[in-house]
Amino acid sequence: MSGGLGVGLGFALGVATVFFAPPAAADDAGAPGAGPPPAVEPAPDAGAPPADGAASDGGSEASSEKPTAPAEEQLLSVLAGVKDITELSLEDLLNAELTTSTKSKPMSIRDSPNVMTLVTREEILRSGARELADVLRLVPGMQLNGDLYSSMYAGFRGIWGSEGKILMLLDGHEMSDLLYYDTELGNRVPVDQIDRIEIIRGPGSVVYGGSAELAVINIITRSAQELEGASVTGIYGQMFDGAIHHGQSLADTFGRRTVSAAFGKTIGGARGVALKAGIYVGQGNRSDQTYADINGATYNLAGNARTDPMLINAAAEYRGLKLGYLFEYYRTTMRDGYSEMLADALPVNYLSSSVNLSYEWQLGQTMKIVPRFHWALQKPWQTADDTARLKYPDYYWNPTAQRVQGGLTLTWDVLRPLNILFGSDYYVDSATDDIDLFIDPDSPARADPNNPVPKVTHVSYWDATVYGQALLDTPWANLSAGARYEHREHVGGSFVPRAGATKTFGPFHFKLLYSRAFRAPSIGDLSQNLDVKPETTTVAEVELGYCLHPTLFAVVNGFDISIDKPFVYFYDTATGAEGYRNYGPMGTRGAEFELRFKSARTFANLSYSYYTAAGKDRIESLAVPGSTSVLLGFAPHKLALLAGTGITKQLDASLSAILLAGERFGYYAYDVAEVPVGRDYGAEMQLNAFVSYKDLLLPGSFVGLGVYNLANAKTVLIQPYDNGHPPMPGPSREVFVRIGYDYRRQTSPRVEP
Repeated sequence: MSGGLGVGLGFALGVATVFFAPPAAADDAGAPGAGPPPAVEPAPDAGAPPADGAASDGGSEASSEKPTAPAEEQLLSVLAGVKDITELSLEDLLNAELTTSTKSKPMSIRDSPNVMTLVTREEILRSGARELADVLRLVPGMQLNGDLYSSMYAGFRGIWGSEGKILMLLDGHEMSDLLYYDTELGNRVPVDQIDRIEIIRGPGSVVYGGSAELAVINIITRSAQELEGASVTGIYGQMFDGAIHHGQSLADTFGRRTVSAAFGKTIGGARGVALKAGIYVGQGNRSDQTYADINGATYNLAGNARTDPMLINAAAEYRGLKLGYLFEYYRTTMRDGYSEMLADALPVNYLSSSVNLSYEWQLGQTMKIVPRFHWALQKPWQTADDTARLKYPDYYWNPTAQRVQGGLTLTWDVLRPLNILFGSDYYVDSATDDIDLFIDPDSPARADPNNPVPKVTHVSYWDATVYGQALLDTPWANLSAGARYEHREHVGGSFVPRAGATKTFGPFHFKLLYSRAFRAPSIGDLSQNLDVKPETTTVAEVELGYCLHPTLFAVVNGFDISIDKPFVYFYDTATGAEGYRNYGPMGTRGAEFELRFKSARTFANLSYSYYTAAGKDRIESLAVPGSTSVLLGFAPHKLALLAGTGITKQLDASLSAILLAGERFGYYAYDVAEVPVGRDYGAEMQLNAFVSYKDLLLPGSFVGLGVYNLANAKTVLIQPYDNGHPPMPGPSREVFVRIGYDYRRQTSPRVEP
């Protein structure tokens, strides 16, 4: 590990020294993108000049041609155009225009046709978040759960979000695997490189497709303009319970040891070239606690449930042309198999390469056409080592999956108040697996139920989509309407509409939203059963918000979710049959409340989330015996707090807390009759603290010290469906240190002649 970190750190510092060496002052003074436009005085303490932000939008026109700055430039000005991110006001954040919700017209959080959460870089850094999971735990409605293979996934509003229900994007790259659309969490995304996270807390299928059924998590890393130099961060975290109580050594019970480095450079100003690259390497342990399988056999998770990331994220932009590349080798280990404990820790690796290419073709002042190309090649769920092959052949797996996709979007500001989006996509998913074979979707035997369908080593499915959306501003409401039709080979079509009305009147805003979404079966879902059909979700939402003071904002929303024909994994213990099949309807309803405070030096975010399954149909494998109001693994009540203050200009302190309350039911064993035995795991509270100091030795340096799970509470990740996997114990108290350096390329401000 020390060698890997040394290489990463040396590479980072070497590139920073050579590639980002400060240019001569004379060159800076004449560089097209070195400072603000001549007529604009640079803001005090300003960092990245607002004019440079336009480069991130690729095809921005000169100010003489486009008097209003593009939305991406405006957003960068708000979120990144200040040296000290604590300078952002609450009004800045509420009025920041985002495009995640519409993918066309920029709209503020209060006006967008979705329930939205914006997590800023300030909140991430000042909270002391070690990884993405720490950030998501604070989002209203989000809870984390465990599954076999020592894995961790997000759920939302009481519903298991694995396998295609929650879409996560990293700079436009989908982070899910192509076999099951799973998005595993845990030490995977470098939070130090994140600029902001825009979250749709609700359906996004109309504009994002069938992997955005419940929510969309859109992660945007720092742009070349925001970096304009290099940033290096190292984190080391140490857990102690494994060494104190379970005989582990401190060397084996580290929480994480990672290095993150990012580089950015612009050449030629706003219409020039923008380059950025990031690398993230390290090691981690999910926990240092003892896991017990359904038969009572135990082992310590330290060293047996590893999370070792390696991620390279690079992008280049020139005017309207954008190219992005993502490479990931996410390595994990596990001993918790399908039901029994394994004697050895097996690797479960995820290897992926992804390319995004697009061109923004601006037609006059009102129309833009964007052709897109996407290619991804993956080797997910790899357990292909000699230990698995020789000792555990049932776990030996080495599949390959690929997606090739092309698409086109058109946005048109028909009139000043009317914006239209039209899009079309076509892609082919394919997979090869020489071990666990696929049912042949093209076999004539499918028509005869009396004959077994033959299996093949390679399958492919094409998918064709058209979608549209209209946004209309009126004096009394911002109206939105859209629809998507998607047809998947061998599966069938899905049609989903959405409609909404939103409006901000001074301090008050409202949202009335109706959406349908869908989740299309993946290659893995169809591998054992070709009769699985898409599930359809209907969601109604109401939101009311009010600015009580320039520093205080409150918002409450209610939701009702109904899922028709949900498909869920099943395993028949009598016959050994397994796979996915459609079940009867299910759903939840509930409410979420947020209170946000932000002054010049202090901020606080308090949220409360509630869901219930009462009055909704339930699926037996997800239901809690004897209860009609809760579902397996999900607490009905969640309270989250993040608060921080600037003690001095350099010294910050923060505290976060997450309380899960109400019945949290999970299965942990089977009785002699093979009937699952479960219990209520009760309330769980986690406290975290973090202090950080900026510019300790030189400008741009920072150091932080934090404690996660301050009270050393016993936490668990519960499997939210009945499949023979007891809850996985969470980590004990972790003390961690974060050290880093932000190097910004110095530029000389232009002097007014």
